[in-house]
Amino acid sequence: MNYYKPFLPILTLAALLVLGVALPGTAQNKMQRNNIEIFGSGYQYSGDISSQYWSTNMTFGGGVAYNRYLSRIFDGSIHLGYGKIDSHIRGSNPYESNESKIRAGGYYEGSMGTALIGAKLKLHGLKMLIHGGEKDKNGLIMKNEEPKLGPYILTSFGANFVRTEGETRLREPTSTRMTTPVLLVALGFKYNINEKLGVFYQFGQHYTFSDAYDGIAGGTKNDTYFHHMLGLSLNLGKKDELPCP
Repeated sequence: MNYYKPFLPILTLAALLVLGVALPGTAQNKMQRNNIEIFGSGYQYSGDISSQYWSTNMTFGGGVAYNRYLSRIFDGSIHLGYGKIDSHIRGSNPYESNESKIRAGGYYEGSMGTALIGAKLKLHGLKMLIHGGEKDKNGLIMKNEEPKLGPYILTSFGANFVRTEGETRLREPTSTRMTTPVLLVALGFKYNINEKLGVFYQFGQHYTFSDAYDGIAGGTKNDTYFHHMLGLSLNLGKKDELPCP
């Protein structure tokens, strides 16, 4: 089994972040401290029944997030989401054999609500802290605190609210109603169209601390999910007209 595969997107995005992509722009800062995001989600399950990783198999949902500017380096974040989840394999998976893709057999399907609170580490802000910000002709730090394209790392903790139905490979019915803790670790990019509006893409993984989402408790592994997010970002507040001291 190739244990490195679940970490390939994270490693790929991390490599891009290390390259330091950062173009000048204007966005969330001291004056525009509040930010609202509206997004669509894609979920890919991996557990005892099957694995949707590294395929086009996914279910969909959406949600909203509120972000609060804390400093050049950190934003606080509250996330509310809802989506469908299942174990169905709808097509070929180029990275896995059928034997590993379909594991214990059976199926499940249902819904998952998520409530999270966490923090974003803004890598451009970290770079500014290390190397110093851009200065104007008077030697003052310029007002732009977020680049046109801003990479970040998000870590959030909260709860998943899960309802699923299904059956085992022996056709025994399963039913799950549960609330579990969840950890989301994600990498993302936000592109600021102007000082108010932006778009973003985020890829992360849900660590559910549970083996029962798919109705098979006591299996060989906990249920986990790749989580893709694509959406719009709106900064609230007046534009910062003065250089930051």
